[in-house]
Order: sequence, then structure tokens, then C-alpha cells
Amino acid sequence: MELFTEKNKKVQEEIKELESKKNFKSEEEKQKTENYKINLMKNLKMIEMQTAEFQMRRQAIKEEIRAIQEREHEIENAIMEQEDQIRKELVEMAEKEEDIMEEKNMKEKKQEEYERRRKQEEDERRRRQEAIRKQQDEDQSYRQRKYLEDIEYQRQKKEEEMRLRQMEMAMIQEEMKAMQLMLNKELAELTNVEEELEKEFVELSKHKNELKKKLEKSLLQDTSKSKEEKQKIEDEKMQLTKQIKAMEMQTQDMQMQREQIQQEIDSLKEREHALKHEMEEVIMQKEENMRKELVEMAEKEEEVVKEIRRREEEIKMRQVKEEEEYERRMKEEYERRKKEEYEKQKRRKKEEQENERRRNKKMKEECKNKQFSEIFN
Repeated sequence: MELFTEKNKKVQEEIKELESKKNFKSEEEKQKTENYKINLMKNLKMIEMQTAEFQMRRQAIKEEIRAIQEREHEIENAIMEQEDQIRKELVEMAEKEEDIMEEKNMKEKKQEEYERRRKQEEDERRRRQEAIRKQQDEDQSYRQRKYLEDIEYQRQKKEEEMRLRQMEMAMIQEEMKAMQLMLNKELAELTNVEEELEKEFVELSKHKNELKKKLEKSLLQDTSKSKEEKQKIEDEKMQLTKQIKAMEMQTQDMQMQREQIQQEIDSLKEREHALKHEMEEVIMQKEENMRKELVEMAEKEEEVVKEIRRREEEIKMRQVKEEEEYERRMKEEYERRKKEEYEKQKRRKKEEQENERRRNKKMKEECKNKQFSEIFN
């Protein structure tokens, strides 16, 4: 408004200056001044019209501002009413929140009670499992100890049997040595007898040869002797013949004894060889049986140890599976309760948000309706 007033004042002053101007250099300058003056008058009228229009608009704006102020006052009243309503709702929400907190505390207490009971049950289960495991360990250790004692008893029994067999083998070896000594002694005696028979045979052979020589000599001297001498020689001859025959028979007997002794020696050697072979086979067989029994005992002991370890592994695996299964069930139960609680909170929060959204929407609609009614009025 001040801008229009100042502009109007400047135009009026300029018009006055043009009206006060009298001397013009030319007609053309005068005409230009007149035209300029007319334009200024037109501008002045236009400014006055704009001023009047501005004043009208200003009045309308003032009225509109007053109406807006009235509407603002009404809106403030509505807002104050809404604030009162909101405060009431906030109080209700605080009360609800207190109820929710109380419910939450109750749930937390229930959860704590559940956790405490779960922990108590878990401790009780662990104690039971520990007692069962301890009993199983004791039973298993007793069975292992009993089995190992049986194995140790069987091993000692086998060792005793082996010791007795070794003693028996030692006795057999002693008997073999004694028999060998006896055979060696008999063999030596037979050898001595054979040597003596050999000597006697040589002496008999010598004696026989001497007798033959005497007989031949007596035969040569037979022609020159008398009858009595011949008879005497004949008797000697007969005697010598008998002695020769006796010696020949004795020689044959000695030969037969020698052959018999040789047969006995051969029989003794064969018997010694067979006995030695038989004893070697018996010893080898007994040693083989002992080795087999020792291998079987070692295999049985190894199988027992494997079986014990397998059972221990089975017990451990079963305990681990039971603990894992219990942990899984407890975890599933905890997750299920947690999920249910989360779903409840989610639904409650969603309901609260929905109620809040409806309240805000209702308040906005009420504000809009009031504004529209004021505008239309």
C-alpha cells in the first residue's frame, strides 16, 4: 500500500512539474510533453484503480484473515478437545500398558518358573543319567573284571598245563637220555663181548691150525711107528679131531652169537632212532598245540577287549543321543513358547497400531469436517 502511495505521489509531482513548465524549445517538444503528461495521467488513474483494487483486496484479505483466525481459534478448541481426548486415551493406554507390563511380568515370572522347573528337571535327569551311567559303569567294570579274571584264570590254567607238559617233556627227555645211556651201555657191552669173541675166535683159529698141523705131522709119521705108537697116535688123532670139531662148533656158536649181537645192536639202533623220531614228533605236536592255544587265548582276549570297547562306545553313543534328544525337545519347547509369545505380542501390537491408526484417521476426518464446514459457512 505504501508502494502505491509513494508511486502515486511521484506521478502527481511529475505532472505538476510538467504543468508548471511553460517554455518549450519547439512545438514537437511541447507535443511530447503533453503526450507524456497524458500517459502520466493514465498511469495515475491506473495507479488509483490499482490502489482501490488493492484496498479492496486488502479488506478481503483482512476479512479472510479474521475468518482464518476464527477458524484457527475453533481448530485450536478442536485440537484442545482432541488433546483432551488423546490424553484420556493416553491414560487408558498407560493403564493398558500397565496391564500389559503386569501381564508381561506375570509371563516373565511364569517363564522364570518354567526355566527354573526345566533346569530342575534337567538337573534331576542328569543326576538320574549319572546314577544310571555310574551303575552301568560299575556293572560293566564288574563284568569286565570278572571276564578278565576268568581269562586270567584260564591263562594261568593253560600256563600250569604248559608247565606240567614241559615237566612231562623234560621227564620224557630225561627218560630218553637214560634210555640212550642204557642203550649206549648195552652197545658198549655188546661191543666188548664182540671184541672178546673176536679174540677167542682168533685164538681158536690159531689153536685149530696148530691142531691141524699136529694131525698132519702125525699122519706123516704114521708109517715109521709101531702098533702101540700108531694106536696112541690114532687116539691123539681122534682126540684132535674131536677138539677140532668142538672148536668148529664153538666157532659157529660164537659166529651165531656175533650175528645175534649185531642184530640186537641194529635193533637197538633202530629202536633208538624210532624213539627219537617219535619223541621229536610228540614234542613238536605239543609245542604246536601250545602255540595254537596261546594264539587262541590272545585272539579271545583281543575279541573281549574289542567287545568291551564296542559296548563302551555303544553306551557313550546312547547317552549322547539321549542328551541330544532331550536338548532338542527342550529347545523345541522353548522355541515353541517363544514363538507363541512373539505371535501374541505381534497380534497385540498390530491391534494397538490398528486402533491408533483408526483414532488418527477419525481425528483427521473430524478436523477436515470442521474445516470444510467452516469454509462452507
